[in-house]
Amino acid sequence: MADVSGITTTPLSFPTFAVEATVGPDGSVWMLTSSGKLGKIAPGGAYTELPLPFGQPQGGAIIASGLATGIDGNLWITGLNGHIARVTPNGTATDFPIAASFNGGDVSIVNGADDALWFLYPRSPATVKLGRIDIYGSVTTYDLGF
Repeated sequence: MADVSGITTTPLSFPTFAVEATVGPDGSVWMLTSSGKLGKIAPGGAYTELPLPFGQPQGGAIIASGLATGIDGNLWITGLNGHIARVTPNGTATDFPIAASFNGGDVSIVNGADDALWFLYPRSPATVKLGRIDIYGSVTTYDLGF
């Protein structure tokens, strides 16, 4: 490690690049990787990867695009295959099918003021839906009309 102007840097070697990142409840930085894994950088700098519950990417495609830490202390991941996963800090995953497909578009997920997570997903090039998933996996979707 090197200390530069009060900032500690730790060189890390990743086999892939990060697609999305968030700070988890354990203080680790969690990230979606281009190789279809969930990466974790612990506060001490150790790097580990977990498989995503959506399976492995086909032909190098990125299979997940949204990542958030929920009010429940779990990580929530949107998959491009029409699924959302809840992953506990110890790596246990629960998969929630949301739609037949998100049609390959980016799917974002964020925390809402109501303690649920909200996501946008494309159903076709001209149709976008807004979705809400609570920490128990109950889903409500809204057609935005565009």
